Amino acid sequence: MKKNKKFMIISIILILIIYGGVFAFFEYKEYKIQKMVDKGVEYLNNKEYEKAITTFDLVLNEKLDDKEALQLRNMVNKHIEAKKCFNNGDSEKANELIDELDKEDSNYKEFKADVSKLKN
Repeated sequence: MKKNKKFMIISIILILIIYGGVFAFFEYKEYKIQKMVDKGVEYLNNKEYEKAITTFDLVLNEKLDDKEALQLRNMVNKHIEAKKCFNNGDSEKANELIDELDKEDSNYKEFKADVSKLKN
């Protein structure tokens, strides 16, 4: 009887430890992903767009459905593409991309200001 009780207690403790470890692993992974997104936003705010894209790509390699990283990467890609279009004389395509960026719901004022500069 004592052996069964001891076995039961040890089993419950092991299950709780395993559950706690799995939970901690996933929480840490989410924390790490959010830190990478924050770093990408920092690059975005510093107008280091290539680094921002690379960082958002790393996030998306870890978590394919991260909406924030996906939206930000797409915004930065459009900005870079618009700039290339202007430099190549394709102002029509550049303006289309800028209009798309203007419609984005973005709280990144520095980025919005940089997009507005492309218009001028």
